[in-house]
Amino acid sequence: PIEMKTVTQSTTDDEAMDRVRHYLSGERVIQVDFESLEFKSLVWNPGYRGQVLHHAAVYGSNYVVFVCANSFKIHYVLMVFFSNEIIEKYVTATAIMHERRLEWYSEPVSTYDGELDLHHAIDGHTLQLWKRMAEELNVFLANNRQVNPAHDLRPY
Repeated sequence: PIEMKTVTQSTTDDEAMDRVRHYLSGERVIQVDFESLEFKSLVWNPGYRGQVLHHAAVYGSNYVVFVCANSFKIHYVLMVFFSNEIIEKYVTATAIMHERRLEWYSEPVSTYDGELDLHHAIDGHTLQLWKRMAEELNVFLANNRQVNPAHDLRPY
């Protein structure tokens, strides 16, 4: 699996180059351990670290490639190593969270059987938004109101 992060602002680009100078000693491709300080520093955003861990767990892979680049060049590439123990802990924690907090999501939310192409990643906020929209729509329909067709409804 691969996770690519594109830095788009000059300040973020400068920060990426600072990380290269401080942690990579002139190298652009290195291997890091998920539990290391280098990983936490080079994958600077906790959300990005979670995405990388999620990739490892979903694909059952001990390695994930993390790429930090701007529009013109690759700043650095990390080969992130995950122990089997870390992956198992994440999968167990995810299963517990599903049992305790997401049991409502065990069945399909929609009967839509076509290909859903949203052109963006679905995060927790979007999922909660869709859930609230579905609940409100159910209340609306229960009051015998008609809903006009929407062929390309987006949740924003």
